Amino acid sequence: MKFMVDSWVEQQSTTFTNAALTDLRIVGNPVHTVKQVCIAWTARGFLNHMRQLPRGEPVCLTVDGKQRIATSGAVVATVGIMGTSHTPRNTTLDREHCGKKVQMQLRTSTVQPLMQAYIDCESNENWTWVFEAAVELVQKEFAIDLPERVIQVQADFNDSIEAARRHVFPKSRPANDYPHMTRATHATLSKKALAGWRDRVLRVVRCARHLPTLELFSAVWCQFMSELEASGQKEVVGYLRREYIREVSVGTVSKMFKLHPSLEPKLLWADYWAGVFGTHPGSATGTQTLEAFHSFWQRRIQDQARAAPNRILEIMQGLYAGPWKVWMLEDQGLPCLLWPGHVEQVFVKGDSLRRFGQNSAQEYWDAHARGTVNFQRVEKDKEKSTFWVMRAQATEKEAAADATVSKACAEHLVRLLLTGGGDLRALLKESKVFQSTADGEKLSTTDLELLFHVHCVVVAGEFPSRYLPRCYGKSRNAARRVCTCSTFVQKANCPHVWYVAALQGDINLDTIPARAKPGRKRKSSGRTPDPKRPREVGR
Repeated sequence: MKFMVDSWVEQQSTTFTNAALTDLRIVGNPVHTVKQVCIAWTARGFLNHMRQLPRGEPVCLTVDGKQRIATSGAVVATVGIMGTSHTPRNTTLDREHCGKKVQMQLRTSTVQPLMQAYIDCESNENWTWVFEAAVELVQKEFAIDLPERVIQVQADFNDSIEAARRHVFPKSRPANDYPHMTRATHATLSKKALAGWRDRVLRVVRCARHLPTLELFSAVWCQFMSELEASGQKEVVGYLRREYIREVSVGTVSKMFKLHPSLEPKLLWADYWAGVFGTHPGSATGTQTLEAFHSFWQRRIQDQARAAPNRILEIMQGLYAGPWKVWMLEDQGLPCLLWPGHVEQVFVKGDSLRRFGQNSAQEYWDAHARGTVNFQRVEKDKEKSTFWVMRAQATEKEAAADATVSKACAEHLVRLLLTGGGDLRALLKESKVFQSTADGEKLSTTDLELLFHVHCVVVAGEFPSRYLPRCYGKSRNAARRVCTCSTFVQKANCPHVWYVAALQGDINLDTIPARAKPGRKRKSSGRTPDPKRPREVGR
């Protein structure tokens, strides 16, 4: 391997500027010892994804390692930047609460590769080397302090990646992959618990995933853990605490979040949590974007690299110059940002969202024009913020846009966002999320969903930037509206923020054209049909 690397370094161009867009260049200081092998490389087309980011833009890294590349057990690691595609794609949405999949045209999350590396195994030392190589590369080429810019590291519950993240990016939060967690939990709890408890645990995992604040997430899980222990499910509690739900100090998480001052000294935290005040909008897809990126090339190189791992650079260069050209960004190209740069027609106009119980901003606007009080506005002077509360999801009785929202309901939801500690527990009891029964206090997932799944809160003002300053405190993001709905966390876009924009007069929904439905238009025969002629049946 050392001979291969030395030969490649001798032949490669001296700088990225002199290299072609797809030329693979070795970066950093390769390691070749008996105990460790680490080689990093990239191309100018990959580096341009970092070069073209706006100044000060928060960065969400997505990292993953593909195994079985070589018979020696070596791994090809990829470090990428999360973004959103420029053009809508036909996307299948799996709506858990609706129990069905829906296809529609949306801009989707994507990962833009920054750097790759060949490491002999997935150890703490090797992943630390990979992250440090990426930091050194970005500092050398762009004078950017990557640890200051990175606010999230998306991974797949890999302990070595997490150890390296804490060492190299201590100001970031882990944002581990939700599908990985649910698959592993389902398989494990099928063995450790009764089927009823397994399903209940998975329901709580799902219901708590997008709770907007860490205080709410921690309160719900504290209650459910107590319920499990009281029911004798100590093995399940031990598994969840060991693998996913861990206790952290308020001081630890306050490095990134500004929490309510009345909190207990300890909180329950999970890396899969993706609430809007703890996650960069548009990034709540975990590592699925990188998994999709890997899938099409892994099998292509697997047979070649397993037989001859010393040809890994040659094989990867062939990919860069061939099928990976689409991932290379031109020197003046537009980067893929997590915040949308375009109006998303599906969220603004039409009725496509009805298929999974939601409505477009236009439908909310039209219902309001008919006299429906489908939102309530709550002002909080202390927070210097305004909150708009509305129904986000349809029920069996009515569509979300046609639902009336009471002032009392709106005030209660806003208080839940702004409260912590014992006061929050009291509010959750008042909401019937925590219910007293003959067997003790229980968590009601049905009533929990009525709060922040059936309803949503759009927030404008200083509260988001105070709670998560490393994301919302940046000058470009400080004035943005955010929404507590799961769609906004996953897409950085939703109908509710557009509806509020229309209510505030920032957009005119009448001037935004509706997108034509997909499919070819029917050709006209050119003949005028005769209304007196009977229609022929069966033709």
